[in-house]
Amino acid sequence: MTDLAAIDAYLAGLLSFLSPCVLPVLPFFLCLLAGRGLPGWQGAGFGAGFGAVFLLSCLGATRIGQIFIAWHAELRLLAGAVLIVAAFRVLSSGRAAGRSGIIRAVLLGLAFGFGWTACVGPSLSALIALARSEALTGTALLSLYAAGMVTPFVVMASLTAALPRPAGLLRKGSALGLAIFALLIATDRVNRIAQFLLERADWSATLI
Repeated sequence: MTDLAAIDAYLAGLLSFLSPCVLPVLPFFLCLLAGRGLPGWQGAGFGAGFGAVFLLSCLGATRIGQIFIAWHAELRLLAGAVLIVAAFRVLSSGRAAGRSGIIRAVLLGLAFGFGWTACVGPSLSALIALARSEALTGTALLSLYAAGMVTPFVVMASLTAALPRPAGLLRKGSALGLAIFALLIATDRVNRIAQFLLERADWSATLI
């Protein structure tokens, strides 16, 4: 793996944040941040969880990827349950994840990861194909792609970490947004939002 390939993979992942693969998640992530946000290091935990789901989704040719795909429907339901719990926490305390809740932050990232939609561009297609023929190199580059994709989430979490506890109306709106997202994930409807966006604009600049 060359340095150029690593940089290309990271930048392709970063650009994909502005694609229909990820954009449907953004309004609900903002609800999460408005519901108290995630301190910077918890933002990194969220990014790790989100990236892990993405990586498993792309490794369908591997044993672990096949297990993940086989249990995808059940895991979606668990993701929805995690988001419902987060919604109740926001509603009751104004915090989706506590100050010491790195595990909760990872779980939230895993849950949000099920909102990623597989609208695959040329770069991601090539990386997935590489992972099938050269597992180690392909997985490493997919990990860098994932790191690029979650970087904006981590940055936004860091920038909003110092926000005060939200007022009642904002707290209720944030909890409602998380509950709606939980329902969309549990019923596998997030992809319909991505499909709607794909049909109404040219996304070739972000799906490279």
